[in-house]
Amino acid sequence: GSADVEALCPSAVRRLALAVECMHKASLAHDDIQDAARSRYGRPAPHIEHGLELAINLGDHLLGIGYAQVAAAGAELGAPVAVDALALLAEAHRDLCLGQGAELLARRDLAGAGPLDVLDIAARKTAPAFLAALGLGLRAAGPLPDGEALRRFARHLGTCFQIIDDLEDWDGDDTGAGADLAAGQPTVLSAFAVEAGRGAELVRLRRELQGVELTAAGRRLYHDCAAFSRATTLVERLRERALATVDEVPGPAVQELLRFLVRLALPG
Repeated sequence: GSADVEALCPSAVRRLALAVECMHKASLAHDDIQDAARSRYGRPAPHIEHGLELAINLGDHLLGIGYAQVAAAGAELGAPVAVDALALLAEAHRDLCLGQGAELLARRDLAGAGPLDVLDIAARKTAPAFLAALGLGLRAAGPLPDGEALRRFARHLGTCFQIIDDLEDWDGDDTGAGADLAAGQPTVLSAFAVEAGRGAELVRLRRELQGVELTAAGRRLYHDCAAFSRATTLVERLRERALATVDEVPGPAVQELLRFLVRLALPG
């Protein structure tokens, strides 16, 4: 019943969770516009269904709702918790925008975006949401544990999660695969191609081909330079690093939570 839910997860904690989710959904609405993505969660993206102006406004509105949830939670959890929660959200908001900005610049020079560039973008775009969700929940329960260890954990977790997403873009046949390549999106796969000296070829394929032909050619190129196998190896390595970082965070309960998150987000 509702009493059981309240005991397990008080309303103030649910408000903090909602704040993180609002920030996440706002970033997706804006990212889909910048990525020229046509769908989200199997449905037309907001800017496709409702138009560009309303989609931008939707993202801005969600950000406002999120910060309002933190303010409301502060009435129950106290001002110090609310201040720390706002600081965590603001930091995540800033870092996510920096990551998205770096990605937008990298699209202008896909042949110049190597593995270190792309991994930094992946960490900046994905890790902030993980860190904010973790930090807000832990801060609601008490003082935050070692922030640097949590940041490293979130970075490994977020980067690994993004690489898995890059690989999943190529699942299935060539009809529905390769959306990132078609959009000129820098990924760890394109970065490994760049490192192998195939960046100019990748750009040429995008310029001359489209649809199934582009996807098939991109798949051959990635296989030729071992991008798929290298990305899979990197996933395993980052998953191990995330688990190793767990031991640096004090508290057995928090450690168990972090291990659960690794199992949930990075099955393997």
